Amino acid sequence: GDLAYRDKEGYIFIAGRKKNMIVLKNGKKIFPEEMEDLVNQIDLVEESFVFGMPKGDDLLLSVEIKYNEKVAKEKYPNLNEEEIKILATADFHYCNKLCRQDLVAKAFEYCVQNGIHIIMCAGDLLDGTFPPGNQTIAEPYEQVKYFIENYPHDDSILTFAVGGNHDISVLNSSCIDLRYATTNYRPDIIIPGYANSIINIKNDKILLRHHVDNVKKTLTKHTILLHGHSHKFKIKDVYNNGPLEIWVPSLSNILQIMPTVLEMTLKFKNGIISQVTIKQVILENKPIVLGEYNYYKDNNLKVEHIFNTEDYKNGNIINQENKFDDDFERSSMSQIEKFNKRYSL
Repeated sequence: GDLAYRDKEGYIFIAGRKKNMIVLKNGKKIFPEEMEDLVNQIDLVEESFVFGMPKGDDLLLSVEIKYNEKVAKEKYPNLNEEEIKILATADFHYCNKLCRQDLVAKAFEYCVQNGIHIIMCAGDLLDGTFPPGNQTIAEPYEQVKYFIENYPHDDSILTFAVGGNHDISVLNSSCIDLRYATTNYRPDIIIPGYANSIINIKNDKILLRHHVDNVKKTLTKHTILLHGHSHKFKIKDVYNNGPLEIWVPSLSNILQIMPTVLEMTLKFKNGIISQVTIKQVILENKPIVLGEYNYYKDNNLKVEHIFNTEDYKNGNIINQENKFDDDFERSSMSQIEKFNKRYSL
């Protein structure tokens, strides 16, 4: 248990641990203070608290973070607390012959240039153990080592990810857990779990999902669902008051001739995601926006329906139901029509 004390005003403070060590079902022993020291090295983190959250007959290694608001305001003076930008991507397949490390590096450059501090990857950071013969590095331990050493780093960017079926093949074949490797050596990469990772963002949740055999889908409620595994970009058209489902394109050449990323701008009301703008961006040479899509969920409040960036000031005022609604005009257009419209061709 934890040791705590209460001050004169009634606040409770954690002073230490009665039993420091967390023992997982697989026998792995975790010392919270060591992990907290690593997480606390991130500039924006004031303090962190690592603990084991019960999950079935096992413990899920979890962390609560208190951010340093003073440092955040100094580093990002123009930060809008009602708007957050993220870059969504998936299926890097590090150590596969068709991996595009050059585009992963360009994705980081794009984030820096556009004020994006969060990357969300919907699985398969590694190529893993199958199919054999496609890897530039086949040995699982060496794959993890290579990824740790070669995945880009920027002090202002955190990567949140879910472990995919290729990532878990490393764990199943060699008992090497990518989650713990990143926690120990790359605290800027956070992988809460395999198949499903819930990311808490203000008062809302985003679910990262990637297919893994025999692993059930989480039932935790969420507003946005980012799918990996398919390598193709798609947005679910009918929501029925459910989450906005997005199939995230691969940033490799596996099943994908033209790798792209998704720049997502989330706007909030009372800490809940109320508007999502999605841009599909190609990074090969100069970044080009191939398409832009807008979705709303604002409890019948009036919002501006933005058809594209250029028409923002002339956006119509409309009344929305309490569900995500898409930009029907753009969603019915082909990619070529959207490109021509955006650039007035």
